[in-house]
Amino acid sequence: MTAQKRKNKGFSLIEIVVALAIIVFAILIFLSSTNSFKFTQRVSFQNIALRVATQQMENLRETPFGSLPPSGPLTDSDLTRLPGGSASLVISDYLASNVIKDALVTVSWSESGVVKKVELRTLISQGGI
Repeated sequence: MTAQKRKNKGFSLIEIVVALAIIVFAILIFLSSTNSFKFTQRVSFQNIALRVATQQMENLRETPFGSLPPSGPLTDSDLTRLPGGSASLVISDYLASNVIKDALVTVSWSESGVVKKVELRTLISQGGI
């Protein structure tokens, strides 16, 4: 037997490149899913805050002009779903008018140590217009 079969030990260059490509692909999928999760959570918090602010604004619009609540903190059960969630209402006269009020609803929460907020503003008139 002049031609002997060689038994190569180890991996070929192609096998190493394919294995590295698979590992890199898995890492990329993991990183993109992590970023996607953070983005989805951020959007979820914004939606909750907007829903709270919208509901408070609708409550104000249904309130008679003479019975508008004073400025101060607001309560809503959905605020517990926001980390450090709080809401406030500021009602003031619009352009020194006694027949038009400026209402500002602010919902804020803490996200990664940064305070985020959603604000909705509307005018409420005594005549309903």
